[in-house]
Amino acid sequence: MDNSLFDNMGKPIDGECDLRGMDLAGADLIGVHFKWAHVEGANFAGARFYEFVVRVGEDGEAEGVKITSARFYRVRGEGACFDNADLQQCSMNSCRFPRASFRGAKLCNAWADHDFTEADFTGADLTGVRALRGNFLGACLEGVVATKGRFEFALFSNANLRGASFVDACLNSARLDGADLSDANLTGADLRNCDLSTTILDRCWLPDGTRHA
Repeated sequence: MDNSLFDNMGKPIDGECDLRGMDLAGADLIGVHFKWAHVEGANFAGARFYEFVVRVGEDGEAEGVKITSARFYRVRGEGACFDNADLQQCSMNSCRFPRASFRGAKLCNAWADHDFTEADFTGADLTGVRALRGNFLGACLEGVVATKGRFEFALFSNANLRGASFVDACLNSARLDGADLSDANLTGADLRNCDLSTTILDRCWLPDGTRHA
């Protein structure tokens, strides 16, 4: 580990730094802002990310932030902000991200089988994501692209899924009670064992390619 990247308390230095491939298991990252940070391939097992922010510049753009292939295990990230971040192929196991923000983030082919209660994924790319038994209770996934995503047994109760694309996605046994799928695209999606009796389906494209009234 390069100690020049850390202060005398062992915490990562706020600002521009290169953490690629580093072992940050158990690191205390409470309130740390990594602007322009590269954490590609880093190990964040057991790290704490309460109010952790991954943004670039004052405008909030996340260009240059790389978190691809990083490993998150038992991470606590309540209120964490990963807006526009590149999280492709990341592994997120047994993590908790309630009320976190992933607006515009890329999570293509990521493993995300954990707690996203009331999290915000507006406009995020979830293509090929694996979120088996993921908890999206009350979350906002408006406009997300989740083509060929795996959401078996996932919890979407009261979630905002308006305009989301679940083309060819697997939602077998997912909980969709009270969810809003208005204008969503479910073409080719697997909805076996799903109860849609309280789901809002206004103008939604159904698995058979027809459109709900």
